[in-house]
Order: sequence, then C-alpha cells, then structure tokens
Amino acid sequence: GHVTGGARPYADPQRLASQQLLTKLHWQWLPQHRLGFSYDSYAADSQLDNLSRLDQLYLARWGRDDMQRDKVALSYDYQAGAAWFDEMPLRVDQQRTENRGSTSMQVTSPCPQGKAPCLRDEDRRFRQKLQQWHGVFSKEVLTEHCHLQWVYGALWQQTSVDFSAEDRR
Repeated sequence: GHVTGGARPYADPQRLASQQLLTKLHWQWLPQHRLGFSYDSYAADSQLDNLSRLDQLYLARWGRDDMQRDKVALSYDYQAGAAWFDEMPLRVDQQRTENRGSTSMQVTSPCPQGKAPCLRDEDRRFRQKLQQWHGVFSKEVLTEHCHLQWVYGALWQQTSVDFSAEDRR
C-alpha cells in the first residue's frame, strides 16, 4: 500500500535533473609561455515529495531546489628556468553560485485565524560570489646528494555571501 510517515520503508520520491558545461582553451605561443581560459557551468533542479514526513501536523509536504554555478578562469604559465624559479603559474578566477529552494506544506497547525488546514511556504535563497588570484613559484634543485623543491606563492580571495529566508502562512 501507500505508506507515509516515519514508518515509511522507502525513500521519498525525488526527481533530479542537471546539466554541466566545461570549456577549456589553451594557447602556447612560445615554448615557455601558455595562456589558458576555462568556463565551467553547472545547473541542477530537484523536486522532492516528503512522504516520510507526513503525520497529523503535516498533511502534505513537497519541495523544489534549483542550483546554478558559473566559474570563469584565466591562467598564465611561464616555464622560466630562472635563478629564483623554474615555473610560475598565475591564475585569476571568479565563481558565482545561487541556490533557491522552496518547501510547501499543508499543515493543521498553526494556521491563521485557527482555520485548518492551511498552506505554509518556506522560501530560501543563497548567493555567493568568489573572486581570487593566486600565483605560485617553484624551484627544483638537483645535486648528486640531494633533491630539493621549493614552492612559494600568494593568494588573494574575496567572497560575498547573501542569504534570505521567508516563511509564509
């Protein structure tokens, strides 16, 4: 039969759809110099029917979540073989992520003016923007008696986050 609530022995029905695009382009114009570009995009949509959460309070409960992430990066690699570094990769990238979700419920309590059952909605939104720059230098020293590798660099990162939630009855 149709089993709901905490005694439900099956996973809640869920639908998930996603798509991803990854593009990379590299250009090596001299043997020691390489320039790169990449774009990564990911989107997902999921819908859930919370049959395992149904009881005397929750008569129906379902949700939907959407996620979108886009990342763009530029890179430059220099194979220098210089006295203080052999290789110098530099990278600048930016990523934007947005998650939106909503959960709808038909509940018996608490309801406005005591009129049960009523519809309750919870909406949430999360946005993040990440920008960063990093550079790494590496130097390898080989002798008859030792093998050393020095790696040093710098990273700058800035993140902004925005979150909101709304509960309606």
